[in-house]
Amino acid sequence: MLYITNHKPNVLGTGQELLGGVDRISLIDPVGDREMIAMMLSSHLLLTDSGGVQKESLALDKPMLVMREVTERPEGIAAGGAKLMGVDCERIVNG
Repeated sequence: MLYITNHKPNVLGTGQELLGGVDRISLIDPVGDREMIAMMLSSHLLLTDSGGVQKESLALDKPMLVMREVTERPEGIAAGGAKLMGVDCERIVNG
């Protein structure tokens, strides 16, 4: 699993604290658009809270779990390619 870090100080520390050193999870710095699309194309499932990634996953026909309570991009959910999961860990894992 790849976790693209967010360099906002309040988010960066949390991601590193929770996922740093966890087997089979690699923390990577943000990447450019082409590299991001290549990674998305090679993925089986996307988990995101990013509105941009939600839009791109629909165009790439990649299934996605949206880790938000609400989304400004309902197209993926309406098309059946995305599921709104919220932010509860148990719901994301077992939902």
